[in-house]
Amino acid sequence: MVVVAFGVQAADKTHRSKVNSLPKIIIVLDDVGYKKSDAAAFDLPVEVAFSILPQTPYANEYANRANAQGRDVMLHLPMSSQRKRALGPAALKVGMYDQDIEQVLIDALDSVPHVIGVNNHMGSALTEQYAPMRTLMSALKSRSLFFLDSRTSPHSVAFETARDIGLATDKRHIFIDHIQTEAFYEQQVHRLIRIAKKYGRAIGIAHPYPSSLRYLSHALNDIERQGVTLQHVSDYFDSRFPRERKSYKSTELVAAPSE
Repeated sequence: MVVVAFGVQAADKTHRSKVNSLPKIIIVLDDVGYKKSDAAAFDLPVEVAFSILPQTPYANEYANRANAQGRDVMLHLPMSSQRKRALGPAALKVGMYDQDIEQVLIDALDSVPHVIGVNNHMGSALTEQYAPMRTLMSALKSRSLFFLDSRTSPHSVAFETARDIGLATDKRHIFIDHIQTEAFYEQQVHRLIRIAKKYGRAIGIAHPYPSSLRYLSHALNDIERQGVTLQHVSDYFDSRFPRERKSYKSTELVAAPSE
């Protein structure tokens, strides 16, 4: 019996070592918090991070539940877009003073517990401006949070500004579900896998659409057969930015859909 147990432990250790050596896929699920139906996302693998919109009906409840699950929680911070769409509460807007940017961030964080990092909701206008981005990134750095640039504009300076002040940062590579068909989801996930195999890691963003959740629930549970593995966004940033929070050059980026 001891020999069998040892053999099982050895096999498990070998399996873990093999998985750890695989290229990494990081998935962030945006726009969580408005709808009760978002709860279906809790069936996704716990490596999938939830980026929760501030001051939304389910923000607090879902953040606490995600944290209890061992899932990473991020703040999905609304920012002005070129199309001037409605931003919802706790939004950063073009023309805000520095102190207003900081206060909005504080109010947003107060509504979403357990936040370890931030990414932008919309933001194709604001992320193109250096001054507000520098104010925001400095505020995030003082709170030891990372910033993921959703890259809703090809002219975004958010990632570069964060990198230049030494903030833990990166930018997404793929939007998975801006066209809501299973064929498109599959195409985008395959692109994500290709980037991960080329660079060692790739970051994808999805949303809690019912069709997206159904597809991802199946596809992500089978992801290791594709030669990659899921990684918590917290583990990704911890591995890239140890204590000194060194910056690095991001990799291939696929263009964003229009907002």
